[in-house]
Amino acid sequence: MTGLIEEWTLVGRDFELLGQKPGSTRLGFALLLKFLENEARFPNGADEFDRVAVDYVSEQVGVHAQDFVSYAWTGRTVERRRCGLFLGGTCRGAGKR
Repeated sequence: MTGLIEEWTLVGRDFELLGQKPGSTRLGFALLLKFLENEARFPNGADEFDRVAVDYVSEQVGVHAQDFVSYAWTGRTVERRRCGLFLGGTCRGAGKR
């Protein structure tokens, strides 16, 4: 349980980065952020997350854990989110083709 709390608790700036993102976007973004911090890379998909971690983060962001299944793992939007997390803010033009 200690590892869960240490690795998956959102703090300070994490909430600033989350901003007003709604629903599955809020949960997915929070999980991307913590995964990046813990693994030093981005996940390839939802199957890389432990269900307990998803439940724990969902409680912190106020989004039902089952909403995580609708998070988009491919496309320009998630590429922009990853870029923003990597650079610590927002990325303009990321994901454009």
